[in-house]
Amino acid sequence: MMTRPLIGISMDSQGPGHYSKYDWSALRDHYFNAVYQSGGMPVGIHHVCDDVPQLVARFDGLLLSGGDFDVPPEFYGQEITHPRVATRPRRSHFERSLALEALSKNLPLLGICGGMQILNVACGGTLIQHIQDTPEVPILHEQPNPRNEVGHRIDIVPQTPLWDLNNGQKDAMVNSAHHQAVDALGRDLKAMAWAPDGILEAFYHPAHDFCWGVEWHPEFLITDLDHHVCDAFVAASKKFQARQAVSHNETL
Repeated sequence: MMTRPLIGISMDSQGPGHYSKYDWSALRDHYFNAVYQSGGMPVGIHHVCDDVPQLVARFDGLLLSGGDFDVPPEFYGQEITHPRVATRPRRSHFERSLALEALSKNLPLLGICGGMQILNVACGGTLIQHIQDTPEVPILHEQPNPRNEVGHRIDIVPQTPLWDLNNGQKDAMVNSAHHQAVDALGRDLKAMAWAPDGILEAFYHPAHDFCWGVEWHPEFLITDLDHHVCDAFVAASKKFQARQAVSHNETL
């Protein structure tokens, strides 16, 4: 019997204050609960590790989480253009390295909100630094209602994995908690969903078994689609785990 696939989840870190008077790392329980409920074994990853290949080799799947910070614009060849932009370069360097290593190993990879943004940048894409600077974007992507409620509709691109996951339904409702978004898509990434105002809400990499970015937070498990996204990610991780087990046995 296969054990639960081991899913690494990138954690956030803060300086002294709030939880502790010392530096600390943390992540909302929603990420861990969603992975476990879908059949995975979640493990938090702190960016103190400097051997990313060895770290990634231990996992059957990788989840890049969100957070209240921004990818350094220098990562995609720009300077900061808005005072709202607040970066954590150490974490972003680490997550970009995680993403590139996971892509090189065809490790199942899910980027959520800021995780979607760093994944796009890792693939050579760019970001909108502050959505509200774009006059044609009328939706409040930092929704005023609680994050465990839906905030706006997304329109799903036909004949994409998300379309299949949503049983061919053309739209869905999602929550929303971001002030940045994907601008130019990274190399070989394909759009899976858009907000009605033209903000990209999901993409995938068709050359990989599972490499998705979603701009909303499916780990809150508000809708059936949220459950389906988490289930699909863990299912891909189980397949990766099974392939690794077969490869290991063949070398014995």
